[in-house]
Amino acid sequence: TNLEHLILNNNNLEHLDYKIFKNLKNLKTLQLQYNNLIGIDSNLFQDLINLEGLYLNNNQILWIDLNAFKNLKNLKTMRLEYNKL
Repeated sequence: TNLEHLILNNNNLEHLDYKIFKNLKNLKTLQLQYNNLIGIDSNLFQDLINLEGLYLNNNQILWIDLNAFKNLKNLKTMRLEYNKL
């Protein structure tokens, strides 16, 4: 898909299946602010190789897997404030 920006703010999301972002290799911006996410699994962002901006602020994140961001080589901006880390 050619999708470059995905905004999923304010949706009361608590968990994201690790396959949800599969085949979104052109995605540049992912906004997940103001949800209820609790944790970030290691494979969640694995296919987002062109991601430049990741916005996870204002959630309930308690934990992030050590490998969660390993494939995000083009990441320039990440926001994690207002979580429970």
